Amino acid sequence: MMKRMMKGIAAAVLTMSMLTGCSSRPNLVLQMEPDGKKCTAEFRKSSKDDFALSGTLVVEEGEGVSYEAALEKGSVLLEVIPADESLTKTASPEQLEAFANTEENAFAKELKGTEGGVIETLAPGDYYVRVTAVQKPDGTIKLEVLPKN
Repeated sequence: MMKRMMKGIAAAVLTMSMLTGCSSRPNLVLQMEPDGKKCTAEFRKSSKDDFALSGTLVVEEGEGVSYEAALEKGSVLLEVIPADESLTKTASPEQLEAFANTEENAFAKELKGTEGGVIETLAPGDYYVRVTAVQKPDGTIKLEVLPKN
């Protein structure tokens, strides 16, 4: 009887450890739609200074970029950075990060809670999006390229 109970407990512990291992998620996921018109960043138990950089947000004549934060806690620095034509889609993450750290932002704002707005001042062109955890955020940031009103 005791042997069966020990085997049952061992099986339960093994199952729980497998489920826990399979459910781990990254702290920050940044996804850009293939057409360059939508971008979503998801923060889960992120640490201060966690960041991600995406390419390429495509803004055409007569378009603006809406942004919307849905953060349960913390804050995020959202940066929109003009893309460099000399960097191709095959640029390494290190090359993109070095570029993003040296270029002037077209837009930068710290977002908290359920804040949102529209960036209408971007010239037509391609832009990188960089999101950085400022105060251990949980939640999402969404950007979408839309026609100006």
